[in-house]
Amino acid sequence: MSRMVEKQVRCPKCDTILSVNVYESINVATDPSLKPKVFDKTLNVHRCPSCATAVMVACDLLYHDPTAKFMVWLRLNEHQESGRRDFPEAEISRVSRYALGSYKLRLTDGWNEFLERIRILDEKLNEGTLEALKLVIWDQIPENAGIKYTGRNLHFLWTDDLLEEEVKLCFNFFSTGAAQVVRYPRALYENVLRDSPNLKPKDGQWTHLNLNYMIGQST
Repeated sequence: MSRMVEKQVRCPKCDTILSVNVYESINVATDPSLKPKVFDKTLNVHRCPSCATAVMVACDLLYHDPTAKFMVWLRLNEHQESGRRDFPEAEISRVSRYALGSYKLRLTDGWNEFLERIRILDEKLNEGTLEALKLVIWDQIPENAGIKYTGRNLHFLWTDDLLEEEVKLCFNFFSTGAAQVVRYPRALYENVLRDSPNLKPKDGQWTHLNLNYMIGQST
């Protein structure tokens, strides 16, 4: 089940102190209505009673999908060491140690990365392959000429198979201007998967699968 905690936050507009309940872990099997709130970014958003400003409470969040057997943890406290088990124990304890060994366990440190990781696991894409594909795609976007890929300026959005016969993967990229959506053929992903089939972290281990992880795997 999902779990909430009480926090005090300050309204950024009028400085009113709000006492609010926020989710620190969600289980989308027991509480499926919370999943769309994650993607439209209305989870943990509260209205200031004084000025009606929408206040999004920034806090760590554990996303648990027991049906698909994965957890994604949004860690906003960057000082925490990778792999520490100081996330919501109540949700973790509901999964036996044996079962957790077959889970995909992912760490993220930003909201866009958090949403991207959930989408990738939802669509059952090979994560390592997709990270390698992002490196290829970055060099193909003309607007990015001379701009270094950091791992934070290109995110997977969804698979698009509705508008045309050729299935495409959609990405959001951040360059010198506003965010833009780019679409690439699914066949490009399949080619990378064929050439590098072992780009996949082990199940049952908390992994921050990002550019640094990919660099470490290649050395």
